[in-house]
Amino acid sequence: MATVITISDEEFADPVYLDELGLDRSGSGPTVDSSDSTGRVVIVDGGEVDAFVPGASGRDGPGQMEPRLRARRISVRRAEGRRRLRWVGIGGGFLLGLVAVLAILGSPLFSIAEDDVVVTGAVYTDQTRLAEIIDEVVGSTTLLLDIGGIEQRIEEIPWVDTARARTSFPTGLRIEIRERFPLATYQGADGVFRVIDKEGRVLDVIEGQPIAYMLLFGLEELTLQPGQFTPPGPVGAAQLVQALTVTVRGRTQAIEVDPNGDDLSMYLYRDAIYATVDPTREPDEEDPEFDPITAERIEVRFGATSDLLLKLVRLETVLPVALGGEVSFIDVSTATVTVR
Repeated sequence: MATVITISDEEFADPVYLDELGLDRSGSGPTVDSSDSTGRVVIVDGGEVDAFVPGASGRDGPGQMEPRLRARRISVRRAEGRRRLRWVGIGGGFLLGLVAVLAILGSPLFSIAEDDVVVTGAVYTDQTRLAEIIDEVVGSTTLLLDIGGIEQRIEEIPWVDTARARTSFPTGLRIEIRERFPLATYQGADGVFRVIDKEGRVLDVIEGQPIAYMLLFGLEELTLQPGQFTPPGPVGAAQLVQALTVTVRGRTQAIEVDPNGDDLSMYLYRDAIYATVDPTREPDEEDPEFDPITAERIEVRFGATSDLLLKLVRLETVLPVALGGEVSFIDVSTATVTVR
């Protein structure tokens, strides 16, 4: 059986037989077959040394590389070079494309223009703060604009409930604002009134009493600033105001509540016309006996600011009877309604 030397180079996997080369098979190493008229032996191993042709003396030493092997090796190296060059070209093209895209995105052609910014829904929203946010946005690239950040900053304005921003290619920006709904107001110890919504967020601080909103009292200690939130008491009162029916709302003059919401009472007038009277005004000269705080008024006690809707249903049940009689007090804080 012939002994085989396998050439390890992937380009040269053909087997070479020792018998064909005339080499000595005694294990002492390759020798030159004296019957070979050329006296040439080609040896290829798995190392880094190139195949060589021994000199005419037959001794080991550097000689000339076998021509076919040399040509193939050159071909392989050239192919590897072409592959490397191709990957370099691909990488360079990608970088050039990336630079081009960034240059386009940063171009003034795609920047937000002040004239193309449209804002809707901003009625009570602080226009100064809104303008500051827009001024910072103008000039920014449309495709790279931080929409979420803009919306978050606008929603920090006290009157704003939600803000939605979207770009309009190539230079436009549209901002849609939904404002919070004011429900009640109370006067702090500093003499100014706070306007709050159903979450107890202070929407505004103004000098005079806004008669369009339900008056709350018992909260003088809460001298909050716009954007701050009240404790549970005013929150419960505001949510009660939101739930009032037309009949009850039209007769409600004021709500008294403590900051923690442990006790809430509502004051109704038998005659709905008195519900619009400013409770802080002086008695009329024509009717000095009239006191808008106590006259012709029914006190409705709700107790803690929990289960307010259920308690409101109890009030609706007994209110028709109370309005027709001499009732001045209704307690709906428990399942057993007290009327007297």
